[in-house]
Amino acid sequence: MELPAAGGAFHIKGATVNDQKAGVAAVKINSNFPRNSERFGLPTIQGAIIVFDSISGSPLAILDSAEITLRRTAAASAVAADLLAKSSADSLLIWGCGVQGRAHAEAFMPLRRFRRACFYDIDAAKARRVARDFGPIATAIEDPVRAALESDVIVTTTAAQSVLPLPRKLAPGAFVAAVGADNPFKSEIPPALMTHSAIITDVTDQCVVMGDLRAAIAAGAVRREDTRAELAEVVVGARPGRTSEEETIIFDSTGAAFEDLAAAEMLVERAKAEGLSAWIDLQK
Repeated sequence: MELPAAGGAFHIKGATVNDQKAGVAAVKINSNFPRNSERFGLPTIQGAIIVFDSISGSPLAILDSAEITLRRTAAASAVAADLLAKSSADSLLIWGCGVQGRAHAEAFMPLRRFRRACFYDIDAAKARRVARDFGPIATAIEDPVRAALESDVIVTTTAAQSVLPLPRKLAPGAFVAAVGADNPFKSEIPPALMTHSAIITDVTDQCVVMGDLRAAIAAGAVRREDTRAELAEVVVGARPGRTSEEETIIFDSTGAAFEDLAAAEMLVERAKAEGLSAWIDLQK
């Protein structure tokens, strides 16, 4: 669900795992207010995840969701890149250097021996700050279009509401993780580029209403049936991922509730094991 608000919106996602004997459910409510930093000195994303026992319905945990949202999004993109980037990929472009751009760089760097990592943001100082943290291979750049033409792996993590000036065709075998379009009013990837690419989604039903796939369908550039697979289908081998070293692949990432559930369940168990939690009896 999305609940619009002045200056932003509230996003609500939920997922459950239930095998009739044991299980958990998680519901996340996030606020997304892009001007928070300049207006209030607050993060763009704030919120909470509530974890429930899906057999009894009892609440088990309340977690801050900002870090979970940040890390699970980058982790999903890293899984996609690991499976779908061409074997010889050695150059990275991060387009958008907010917290998601940094998190994606941290998640992607261990995947390959990148010889070059380029960082671009409309705020050049932000790109320079992020690039400084990733060593001698990292450079803040001024021309992202040229860098896109020369990069094997491209990550777009912007708040753009109109498409980025990406070329109609990229370098042979390029992989793009399109992360920024997380509501129906945002888009990053030009429909013409979607036409010439294999499309993998996180959740196709969601991407057709709020991802770059939505914008490409609206433009008449692709159809829902033109998508190749959901990422989970590639992970388990149910559908193919990359079929050649030359094709361009776009991963349309809109953020899935099962990612929040998996991360939240892991963190609850870790907090119990390490004694990091504070317990409150809600039934008294």
